[in-house]
This record gives sequence, structure tokens and C-alpha cells, in this order.
Amino acid sequence: MRQQGWTPPSGVNYLALGLGFVVVEQAFEMALALRQRAYLRRDKLPGRLEDQVRAIDDDAAAAAPAAAPAAQEMARDEGDQDKEKSSSSSSSNNNNNKASLLEQLRSKFHKSQTYNLDKNTLSFVNMGYGMAVSAAMLLSGFNVWLWTQSEAVAQSAFGLEPASSELVVGSLFLLAQSVVGAVISMPLTIYSTFWVEAEHGFNRTTPSLFVADTLKSLAVENVIVLPLMAGIVKLVRWGGERFWLYVWGLLVGFSMVMITVYPNFIMPLFNEYKPLPDGELKSEIEKLAARLEFPLTKLYEVDGSKRSSHSNAYLYGFLRDKRIVLYDTLIKNEEEPALACTTEEVVSILAHELGHWSMSHTVKGFLLQNVVYLVAFRLFGLFLHDPDMYKSFGFVDQPVVIGLNLFSYIMAPLGTVLSIAVNAVTRKFEYEADAFAVNLGKADGLKSGLAKISIANLASFDHDPLYHAVHHSHPSLLDRLRAMDCAVEEMTHDVKKVK
Repeated sequence: MRQQGWTPPSGVNYLALGLGFVVVEQAFEMALALRQRAYLRRDKLPGRLEDQVRAIDDDAAAAAPAAAPAAQEMARDEGDQDKEKSSSSSSSNNNNNKASLLEQLRSKFHKSQTYNLDKNTLSFVNMGYGMAVSAAMLLSGFNVWLWTQSEAVAQSAFGLEPASSELVVGSLFLLAQSVVGAVISMPLTIYSTFWVEAEHGFNRTTPSLFVADTLKSLAVENVIVLPLMAGIVKLVRWGGERFWLYVWGLLVGFSMVMITVYPNFIMPLFNEYKPLPDGELKSEIEKLAARLEFPLTKLYEVDGSKRSSHSNAYLYGFLRDKRIVLYDTLIKNEEEPALACTTEEVVSILAHELGHWSMSHTVKGFLLQNVVYLVAFRLFGLFLHDPDMYKSFGFVDQPVVIGLNLFSYIMAPLGTVLSIAVNAVTRKFEYEADAFAVNLGKADGLKSGLAKISIANLASFDHDPLYHAVHHSHPSLLDRLRAMDCAVEEMTHDVKKVK
């Protein structure tokens, strides 16, 4: 479909260019997925990873006898000899029955490979489906049709002429586009959630919760995006040739506002955040925060288990108002108690997160993100008023919303390159945060905690290097464990030098 009065582009055919980018990008992604698939078919755990996890078990076994006499002494001091004997016997039995991390890893490796192979297969379906949908929309002129329908609604419902109602028509277009996008992605999202994730024991989302989440997400997305897009349109029309700089400034300000708004007002719409109960864990976290002078104001436990058994922890906040959030699945693992993180392990994982704060990784990531925005809008400024871009996709008019939409196809290759660069920087930050925790004396707890989380989450333990570089923002478990060993050696060497 084409707008009335359309004439063919006289210069570059951006439609052919956009389709070419879609095909090349998807072919590249499929080639990467095929490379990774070969690793997921392996039936043997990487030997170097086995050695690393065995070392964690050995360190834990070496530390256990040293801790036992201290515990027994405390029991004697309290005059509870019978309780000491009972506790000692029970502890001994538990240690004998509890599988080592290496045994857990070996027992889960095949499940991990199967799970990640299923996700890999789903990624091929997603890519093929996405490429077919994109090609169909571009070739059929779907966006032209949707824009025309939005103009018709603006005229019939609000009595507005299309030529003077770009904001209203653009808002209707974006609203319809978000609904269409949700409907198109729904079948594969349902399959991923209720088949793949459920098949491997992770999904806890009920159909009613899934529907509620989908509707809430659509509502929140449009409440945020529509005013933002209205601001962008206004600035583009007002800002002249330097509009891209003003739009970038708007996005920087918007990002700063969202740092506070998103965790405090949006995330609670989907999950319940409760203060972490008093106890050893809360006390140890507060001690760590005080030691690092981290301005902790709230410590939450979130009910991530109502959707998935995957676990996580993070911190957020602005200036002197910082909060720590622990997934309930990180604190307790009722299905697999052997993989439940101890207090020391949870605190060590938070030491890693506090490392990100201490080394200003969040601020650096924010700056990097906004540099990407600046580059994108500067490039958009070069294309915005090119009539051939609009004509290539069937448009005569040149609305800002449509320009941004079409520009996304042209930006696809650069977006992939920038994503790879951002992932590389993020992996560097992860190594630095691990080293920070090591320097706090948390190496053992962090290594065992990360291993438990990886095993429980059926993480992929073997990666194609190129696939890993393109897709993963975090280093592999093996790479992190080896890097932490190097950090420990370096720290030990520095201590000996000082002595």
C-alpha cells in the first residue's frame, strides 16, 4: 500500500536497503546460533570447569573442620552439651548426604544442555518468524495502512485534519503498533513461557498472571512512550537543523527521571516488595553496606518466585537513597536445598553488586547509553528530511514518528555493532566487580554462590567464543572463576610484597 500521490524515489531505495539489512542481520544471527548449537550438543562437561568447581569443593571441605571446633566451643560455653552432640551428629550426617557442587554440576549438565538447546531451537523459530513478519510488513506497506487508519480515526473521532494533527495521529499510530506487536509476538512468548520454561521446571506464571502482565506492560509502555514521543516531535519541529541535540537532551533527562520512577512506581505493579526480615542475613548485609559506606535506606525481598524459579539480586537508587533487592529464589531454594545460597554466599554476591556501585559502573553505563543515543539521533538528523526514505516505504508525508520508525531499519547494522561493543564493556565491568568482592575477602563465597546460581538456573556451561562475544553481557562461569583465582593470586602477591 502507498499513500495517495506517491511517486517512486529518485535516489536511494531505502526499502531494498532495509530488507537487505534485515536478511543480513538474521543470517548473521542464525550462523552464530548454529555455531553455539554445536557446543550445546556436546555430552561432556568442560574439563577446566570441572577443575574449577572441584577446587571450590576442596576449599569448602578445608574450611569446614576449622569451623567445627569454634562451633563446639560456643556450645560448651552455653553449657548445652547434649545439644552440641546432637548438632554435631546432625551436621555430620548432612555433610555426608549433601552432594558436592561438582556432583551437582555433573548431574545437571545434561539438563542444562537440553534446556539451552531448546532455547536455541526457539531462537531459530523466532528469527525466521521475525524475518517473515518484517518482510511482509515492509513489502505490503503495512505501516502506510496503519498510518492511514490512524489519520481516519483522528478525523472521525476528534474532528482533526491529518495535516494539522501530527501528534494525535502519531500517538494513535504508536498505540496501534504496540498492540499489533504484542499480538504478533504472543504465540512464541506463550510457547517460551508455558512450554520451554515449564518443561524445564522454571515457569511459575499462571495463565491469568500472564494475561495481567501483558495488559499492564502494554498500558505502562504507552503511558511512558506516548508523552515522550510527543516531546520528540515538538523538539524536531522546533529545533531546526540542531533538533538532534535537543532531542538527545530530552532523552538524557527522561533517563534520569526513569532511574527513580521505574523501580519505585512501575516494578511494584508487577511484584511485591517486602522488607527483608530481621535476622543474620539482614544483619550481615547492613554490616557490609556500612563497611563500604553505601547509603542503604531500604532492603527488600521480592517475590520473583511467582513467575520463575530463576534467581537474581540488584541494587538501585539515586544519590543518597540506595536500595538492595533480593529475589526470594536467591534466599531459599525449597526444591533443591543443596543449591540454596548460604548467608555468606548471598553477602558475597551483594559485595559484587556493591562493586558496581563503588566503581561507578552504573554511572559509566548511563553515560555510554546516552553516547549511543547521541550517535543515533545525529545520524537520524541526516535522514529525517530525505524524501527518498519516506517514498521508498510508500509514504508521501514525512511525519517524525514514521521517520523514526523507518530509520530503525537503516540503523540495524550499526545497532548490532553497538550492542557488541556495549556487551564487551559490560563484561569488563563484571570482572572488575568480581575483583572488588575478592579484595573484600569474599572470593570463596562469591565463587560458590555463582556456581550454585548457574547450576540451579541451568546456565550454558560451554560457549562458542563468537556467539558469547555478540550475545552475552556477562562472562561465562568458567571465565569468572578463573579471573577470580587470578585476582586472589594478585592480592596475595601484593600482601607478601608489603610484608
